[in-house]
Amino acid sequence: MKKIYISLMILLGFGLIPLFFGCSEDPAPSLYDLVTPAGAVPTITSITSSTPTALAGFSTLTINGSNFSPNANENIVFFNGVKGTVLSSTTTKIDVKSPANIFGDSIKIRVTVFKNENISNTFIFPIASAISIPYAFDPKVGDVPWAVTAFNNGDLLVSLDGKGIKKVSGGVISDFIPKGAESYWNTIKVTSNGDVYSARNLRGVWKLTQNTAPPVAPWAVTPTGTRVWDFDWDQNLNVWAVGNNNVIIKIKPDLTTSTFNFTANLRTVRVFGGYLYVAGVQNNLEKVWRFVIDSNGNLGAEEEVINLSSLYPATIINTMTFSADGMLYLGTNKKTNPILEVKPDRTISEFYPGIIPATEVLSFYWPQGQFLYFIRKAEGTLDQTVIKLNMLKNGAQNFGN
Repeated sequence: MKKIYISLMILLGFGLIPLFFGCSEDPAPSLYDLVTPAGAVPTITSITSSTPTALAGFSTLTINGSNFSPNANENIVFFNGVKGTVLSSTTTKIDVKSPANIFGDSIKIRVTVFKNENISNTFIFPIASAISIPYAFDPKVGDVPWAVTAFNNGDLLVSLDGKGIKKVSGGVISDFIPKGAESYWNTIKVTSNGDVYSARNLRGVWKLTQNTAPPVAPWAVTPTGTRVWDFDWDQNLNVWAVGNNNVIIKIKPDLTTSTFNFTANLRTVRVFGGYLYVAGVQNNLEKVWRFVIDSNGNLGAEEEVINLSSLYPATIINTMTFSADGMLYLGTNKKTNPILEVKPDRTISEFYPGIIPATEVLSFYWPQGQFLYFIRKAEGTLDQTVIKLNMLKNGAQNFGN
């Protein structure tokens, strides 16, 4: 009897005879039946962008369709096969940001849902890059840019260390103004009639002529003991100049000068909305101030706009500019997200976070179009180049041009 029991158990173990406990006509469940069956196929019907031009890594794309998961974590959106960042979802809508490095006129977008083996149709959608390089300067051959400006037709002028000022047009570089006594210019600007002006942390502002070496004497001489790092025009074509001085300098159209007491190491200046804005360090604090410009062209009392040191310690402001809608942009030495946006209510945030490569921003120039140009300096190197940044809106008026 014991032998019969053991034999029966062996047969049962190998599945060679059927179980007869609770008989049923239903077949035994298969492995496939134990897995959650595939759901309905997700479908993309349309895609819209939160910005007029969809920018990679910045704009929020809304994918409209059906059979998505209401749990955002269960939706996977592919951009040319690379996963995006899903922000929220319903069964008919997904909000997502694309990867910052995936852009082009025909990006293939597809959706799949976790635990669902089906994948959606492919939807073609254009996504632009926020940044581009008008010309790839090569530090290996000594191409180190320090300042940039632009003509109204979009051609760039770039001051190269030891090589004068070059023009970049349609991705082609050419000589424009030979090198003079300067190593490089800290600031260069172009007026509406094509005249070029510059400063190099010395006493004065220079006027430059194409194909002619810069003169030794400046176009406008500033007071003894002053240095000019940056300058800007107001609506009356007065030039406002700043540097490591005890004063802010005004150069009138007749080249006479006047000064306004203000002790600071100022690196940048901008005229906007009837105010003169300056930025730099005073008493070890990095700040932005503004002064109303009255009807006689004189400055009112100083007003502190922001104390950057209280928000971002050890950060310095190298350059600044405005958009037409009144946003102030600061180019700084922050190693990540180096451009800061200051709203009219004076709240401040990092601009295009995660998009601009680790860098220091040295010099801004923003024509009245939607592209801002700046000099990027890679950390700890002389690897510097010009970046073209799509701001998705227009720059403020430059009175000099």
